Formats: sequence, C-alpha cells, structure tokens
Amino acid sequence: LDKNIREIFQIGFNPSGNSLSRYLSAKGYTQEQMCDANVANVYGGRVSDVFDGRITFPIHDASGKPIGFSARSMDPQNPSKYVNTNETDVFHKGNIVFNYHRARSAARHEGRIYVCEGVTDVIAFARAGISNAVCTLGTSCTAAQIALLKRSAARIVFCYDGDHAGQAATFRAGRMAVESGCEISIVVNQTGKDPDEIIASDGPEGLKNLVSKEMSWMEFVLSFLVKETNMSSYLDKKEMAEKAMTEINRLNDPMEREYFTSQLSKLTGLPLKPRSNERSTPVFTGKGAPAVVPDGLINAEDQILSMMLVSNEAVRRFEEQIGYLITREGQMLAMMIIDDVHTKGSCDPASLMDQSEDESLRSRIVSIASDHEWMN
Repeated sequence: LDKNIREIFQIGFNPSGNSLSRYLSAKGYTQEQMCDANVANVYGGRVSDVFDGRITFPIHDASGKPIGFSARSMDPQNPSKYVNTNETDVFHKGNIVFNYHRARSAARHEGRIYVCEGVTDVIAFARAGISNAVCTLGTSCTAAQIALLKRSAARIVFCYDGDHAGQAATFRAGRMAVESGCEISIVVNQTGKDPDEIIASDGPEGLKNLVSKEMSWMEFVLSFLVKETNMSSYLDKKEMAEKAMTEINRLNDPMEREYFTSQLSKLTGLPLKPRSNERSTPVFTGKGAPAVVPDGLINAEDQILSMMLVSNEAVRRFEEQIGYLITREGQMLAMMIIDDVHTKGSCDPASLMDQSEDESLRSRIVSIASDHEWMN
C-alpha cells in the first residue's frame, strides 16, 4: 500500500512487546482505562496489548471519530489473522459501517454506495479510484447498518465474495435492505479473487470493470435460489418458488413483477401469477418519479426540501429520521443539500443550480427556491 493510501486510512502498527500499554501507562492511563478501550488485557496481573504485533486499521463512527480497530497479524502462523475491537462503551460492531464517514460524500454524488466484505476490500476499491465503498466488518448486516447505508445514497450495491458464504450473506443483507425500502443491486465476483488480488493481476481497471457489471436484485435472487435448490424435486422447487415470489411481490413495477414471475415459472415449470401490488404510498426507486404521485405528497416533499435549505437542524433530522423522498429529483436535491451542509456548513439555491445541468432538476430547484424565499 502506497503512502497516500496509508495516510488516507490512517493505517498503523502496534509493535510487539506490549509497546502500546507501556506507552499509555507512561502517559498516565490506568490499566482499567486501557482495558475499557480494549487496547489492552490483563492476565495474571500483567498487562498485554490486544493488537500486539499487528497492523492496525482504525474504525471510525459516522462522524469520523476513531472508536476501535481491526488489526492484521504479521505472523503467518497465527490462526487469528484479524482481530477487531470488542464491544466497548463507544464501539458497537452492529452499528458501525467502516469508511462511512469518508465514503458518504462520494456516495451521494455517485448515487450509489458499494458494500464490501472487509476492510482490505474497501482499501482495494480506493486504490482503484472508487471512494464510495464501505464494509460492515463481517458479512452479517444489521438493521442499524442498513439504515446508515440508506441515508448515504439512492442505491446500495452489495459486492460480497462469489463463494457460497458470500452469496448467502448477500441474500440475507439484500432482503433486509429491500424490506427497508432500499433500491439495491449486486456485483457477483466469480473470479475467485478478492479485490486486492484483482488489482494485482488486472490493475485498477480490472476492478472497475467488475463493479460496472451490476445485477438487479431479482436477477440475483433467482440465480442464487436455483443454485440452492434441488431442481429435480417438486417440493424443493415449490419451496424455492414461494421464496422467490415473496421477493417478486415486493416489486413496485408491474412490468418487473410480470417479467420475473414468467422467468421463475420457466425455471420451475410451475404455473405462477404475481400478486397485485396495492401499495398506496410510492417509494423512490432511482428510476424517476412513480407513475402517479398525489399532489399532497409532492407538496410535503417540497416543504421538507425548503426546510433543509434554511435549517441545518432539518438536514440532520432528514439524515437521521427520514432518509428517502419519493421522487428522483427530490432525492437528488436532498443529497446535494446534505453534501453542501457537510462540506460548506450551509446551502443555497444558487449553489444547487451551479451543481446541476439536468433541466428537470434545475426546474425543481427553482420551485424549491420559491418556497425558500417565502420562508424567509
């Protein structure tokens, strides 16, 4: 890893010989404080470093404060290649998305956030010039992590390994994201290499080429379930079809429901029909506004955006409690406002106009600006 990457990710080293605990002790920290932070343990009355002889990758919270570490052993014989900080007063693994504070801005501009399996995968993405990548410190995604990802971009792209464990984890995380109202897609890595190895063999362009080939959620679901099913057994096919139809019936687009039901019917040989989707509240899909959106919902969306323009507190509440708007333009404007507030401390309509060449989006900014003037 070159100096630039090491500095971006603040990669360090905890020398052998309990160097860190001795250093912290000399600085006046107690054994109890070091243990509470999980940088040291006490065995038989002696203090030892948790990350002794390991390369350290600091883990930050959503605002960029370091709260823990993932640490790689330098000893090839060590069975514990990686160790992470245990649960502490500030480090709760299920609430953390590694690199989120760095990736958030790029994710909003790109309209997608890539979710990898591990820390070194995220670093490999950065080496390839892809700065909107994160990981969840293991393949088990939690509702809290999905909520963070949902607030960062219109689309979540899962990039787990192509082996069975990675694809099973993709299926679990994808279902959770879809149930939370997220638009998702999948990058299936069938190369047998992790992102770092792809860069080593094919250069940064090799990784960029891989992630450019996204698969829709339902394409992945059908492919995954077929591999998991004994297709010569009627009962197994019936169970598989029931699982797939659960996902198909969540789709908002009637054409997609019809198409994937037809594909599933061909795969299983079973007569299938999609259930009528009676959702009364449309959701943002990243593909434009829903076919019919009641005026009241558009007005409510405009009021939210107007408040975000004049109030950083409204921006914070949107990030923490709302996360999505119902139209493409509304969602894009929200992301632009959030990014301006985070980078400049405030936002105004002129700044938004300068950032966009999309006429429909610029027209929406003018409309929002009128509300902005009325509020002033």
